[in-house]
Amino acid sequence: NADRVEGDPAYHDLHSIPGGVEAVVIGTRPEIADETMRECAELGIKNVWMHRGPGAGSVSKTATAYGRERGISVIDGGCPCMFGPTADPGHKAMRLLFTLTGNVPKRV
Repeated sequence: NADRVEGDPAYHDLHSIPGGVEAVVIGTRPEIADETMRECAELGIKNVWMHRGPGAGSVSKTATAYGRERGISVIDGGCPCMFGPTADPGHKAMRLLFTLTGNVPKRV
């Protein structure tokens, strides 16, 4: 809902981002994830990650199904920070657990 975040421009929807995007991380309420997934499909975005920490996070079962039905690669849970080279011990432990259970891919 902001026009700028820490001095950088912010966009109110994916359509507004100059040059488009290749992938999206959804970090909002699950009911907003449905709308964002529809927008990703409209724009031909093929990789979407719905963030999930403790609790429901951004994961929406209907958004997951909608995206997958349209050929979008959807990761529905976990945190992208788990895969960063500077991941803290908590994120590393989550990555191990979530990759062993199949909740997130081994590589992204």
